[in-house]
Amino acid sequence: MLGTTLMDLRSPGPPEAVPAEGGLVLSAGGAFDVYSAALLMIQMLFPNTRDDQAIKRFKSTLDVFEYDLDAWRESLQGVSQYARGFEILDAFDGWEVLKGCLKAEPGKRMSAQKAAGSRWCSGK
Repeated sequence: MLGTTLMDLRSPGPPEAVPAEGGLVLSAGGAFDVYSAALLMIQMLFPNTRDDQAIKRFKSTLDVFEYDLDAWRESLQGVSQYARGFEILDAFDGWEVLKGCLKAEPGKRMSAQKAAGSRWCSGK
């Protein structure tokens, strides 16, 4: 496979998506998609989260911090491998999008429409 690793289907998705049941939750609407998109953002911005075990560790970390991304970020101050990713998020208002999408409860997540209209997604 040209040295690339595809995420295992058992990799963590939104808390409400049970992989053994297919991982899809139709009743979650777009809330499922924004959570998954946020996990992709994490992997794009922070190279150390790009394999299956690393994204699972990140998901566990979300649980430890009770989905408080500001506290998670604060815990990483001075860790050089995260600095560039946070810099990119801050430059394009992506931090607020990430925080809005990575919520444990689907009803509290940013809507896909709001995320799409953000400066992070629209470039405006």
